[in-house]
Amino acid sequence: MSRPGEPAVALFLRTGSTWQLEAWLAAATPRPVDNLGTSVALQGNVLVVGAPDDDTAAPMAGAVRVWRQSGG
Repeated sequence: MSRPGEPAVALFLRTGSTWQLEAWLAAATPRPVDNLGTSVALQGNVLVVGAPDDDTAAPMAGAVRVWRQSGG
């Protein structure tokens, strides 16, 4: 779970007409300047989230975070 002010992605699950928070996803080292969540894609049980300003690997290299749902 991220702390207030840190970027994260909220993943909701719809059952019938009700939406429920399924997961709160954050990078291992979240920083607001990374712009996590600028782009997202979901297919099946895989969620891909862009962080275009993440410079962990190299200055302004950007990053993609991938989460896969496990279990049910």
